[in-house]
This record gives sequence, C-alpha cells and structure tokens, in this order.
Amino acid sequence: MDMKEYDRMKATLTLFSKLEEGEQSARERGWIPADDLERELGLISNTGVNL
Repeated sequence: MDMKEYDRMKATLTLFSKLEEGEQSARERGWIPADDLERELGLISNTGVNL
C-alpha cells in the first residue's frame, strides 16, 4: 500500500467514525429536520430560498 492509498483509507475511516458519532447523537438527542440542517449549514436562507 502506498502513502496515497493509506491517506485515503485513513480519511475514510475518520469519515465513518464521525458519521457514527452523528448517528449515535441523533438517536440519543433526536433528529433535526432537513430544512433546519440546511439552514444551519448556510445552504438555504431563513426565507427558504436556496443560496
């Protein structure tokens, strides 16, 4: 395995770990609506218009 493959595998494992943390948090504290998430990420404005 070369360094590029190693870095990619490490990034993939980190991503899956973070996704699992998020899912666990959602199960414990509840899910939020998709619109609220998009608004929090700045993908839509408070008026619902896509940015």
